[in-house]
Amino acid sequence: LTLTCALAFSLAQLDCHHQRPQVWGLLVAHLSGRSASEPLPHQERALRLGVCVALLRGLSSAPAPADADAWRAIERALSRRDEAVAAAGQLEELGVREAIAAWTRSGLLGHSPFSPEQLGELLFELPSLPPRAVGELITRPEPEYVQTMRAYVDRFDFSSLGITDALRMLFSSTHVPGEAQKVDRLMQAFASSYFKAAPGPFASEDAVYVTAFSVMMLNTDLHNAAIRHKMTLEQFVRNNRKINDGADLPQELLASIYKDVHVNELKAYTPPAERGIPQTLAALSPPSWLRWRYLQQRSGHALGSGGDDVQVGGLRCAELDRLLVSQLAPTALAHAQALLEVGHGHEGGRGHGGVTYAVGCRGADWTMPAWAMAVLALLEAAALSARLGLDLYPVGSAVADLCAASKLPAYLATTVASARAACCNHRTAALISTAVALARSEPSALDSRAWQQLLRSVLCLHKLGWIPRAGCGQAAAAAVDARMHAYGSAGQLIGSAEAALKLAVRSTVPTVLCGESPQLLLWLCAEMTTAEAFVCADEPLVVPSLLRLLALELDTNAGEKLRCLAELLRLLQSRSAGQLMSDELRSALAYVAASLRAHADSLGHTCHPSAALFNQVSATLSQMLVL
Repeated sequence: LTLTCALAFSLAQLDCHHQRPQVWGLLVAHLSGRSASEPLPHQERALRLGVCVALLRGLSSAPAPADADAWRAIERALSRRDEAVAAAGQLEELGVREAIAAWTRSGLLGHSPFSPEQLGELLFELPSLPPRAVGELITRPEPEYVQTMRAYVDRFDFSSLGITDALRMLFSSTHVPGEAQKVDRLMQAFASSYFKAAPGPFASEDAVYVTAFSVMMLNTDLHNAAIRHKMTLEQFVRNNRKINDGADLPQELLASIYKDVHVNELKAYTPPAERGIPQTLAALSPPSWLRWRYLQQRSGHALGSGGDDVQVGGLRCAELDRLLVSQLAPTALAHAQALLEVGHGHEGGRGHGGVTYAVGCRGADWTMPAWAMAVLALLEAAALSARLGLDLYPVGSAVADLCAASKLPAYLATTVASARAACCNHRTAALISTAVALARSEPSALDSRAWQQLLRSVLCLHKLGWIPRAGCGQAAAAAVDARMHAYGSAGQLIGSAEAALKLAVRSTVPTVLCGESPQLLLWLCAEMTTAEAFVCADEPLVVPSLLRLLALELDTNAGEKLRCLAELLRLLQSRSAGQLMSDELRSALAYVAASLRAHADSLGHTCHPSAALFNQVSATLSQMLVL
């Protein structure tokens, strides 16, 4: 996890340098799969989610403190990158004159009219400049652009390069126009710069110029399909006699040039977009070593960055955490929710087919099916959102989504047989166990949707007889609760939820780790506003089911059950005043009345601590049944 965290921040800090590729941004875009022409296959989506989960867990494993100074430095670096990228696009969008005017207004060029030397340096430094546009600008015939071309070419470091490799490095940033005059001007500038850096066997700039032009002609001859009779080595050597200020160049040099050009055509660099490569895959296509050398030579001083980019490389702060999580979490959530929507055919886990994935967890590694990794992604996103103060994925949304994915709320109104066929499996058991554990760890963070989904799920569990009776679920629930305090930082929020997920996935039979029957229901009624049960116009079974469960075995936890019944009946009275009562609700009220009569001697006795509540519920119920 420490290494994963370091990787995330290293990639993000690369994005702060305007001369380097936006690796973090491109990685997140690639993980999202948005460039795919067809929906992602299940296994590929799971693998992408696995990377997202690893990065999120790495970020949550080592929280950073708030640091306003560090964040200001990072913001400045990111702002410079945005300005540089915008400036690079202006050359093609606006044309030469308008782009230069825009660069002057923004301060990239110091004054108007521009300095050719400064413009040449700026063209060398600006990232993502279209090579074709650069070539058209610097080969213009006006004197100021000729000077700009010389300043631009002088920025290249050709030392230790042979003449063909030096030309290739020049072409890695500049598209050579087809007109002979433009090529001639570019070769003159190249000859001057190359002779200063690596004279080698050349006696003068003129010798370099003639050789470079000869190399260009050889390249056209050898690689133009329209030329049927190709130049031979002997012809190339003969054509280049006495070009080194009246002397011959070494024959070995000419032979190596011929062989190099014959095997490897000199080509101008073509951006990935022009080659049909999606932006998300462009960073995965490594550049040639000569283009890489060119990219490494750009220092960024022409853009006024100074040494700030180097300083940003060591910075870490909570604000940067927020930026990274806000960019990565939506991709993780999209994959997780898509995997949870997949049918049970992809379940995996015990008793099911499917592919399992190894995931590093707090304390140990363990394997899980894809849907369980999706659950883990929801937990990590919720925990990081809460820790970093992001309104990205609240805990309430995670609880509601887990309940919905378990399918329990949807099967509350169906037959027991249908619900059992759809829900009695490892997947549903693990999802609802995780949802309950997460809700218990942070009940104040739950919204109305989360409480409604949780209530429907618990009622469906009772309908299926899946929640253990008192005493049967104590060991499993205790094992989950004991893990609550075993984690630090963001892990405190999801520690018990992750433990529930892990235990449910590893269990030999589908097991719901929600604790005991009365305690879970009473906790739910005590924590939620009971009125939440009434925001369920499409679920006429919610309130009747809740009434029946509270009246069941009324002598157990009598005080808590009677308090919940009293609140429910009060809300029912105020809501249904003047309205006809449904048959299902009337039947449930009659069931509660029968339970009250059965326990009247004990609970209604004046010595019983809950006698007053018992009498209150009995009186309210009598009034409602008469109506």
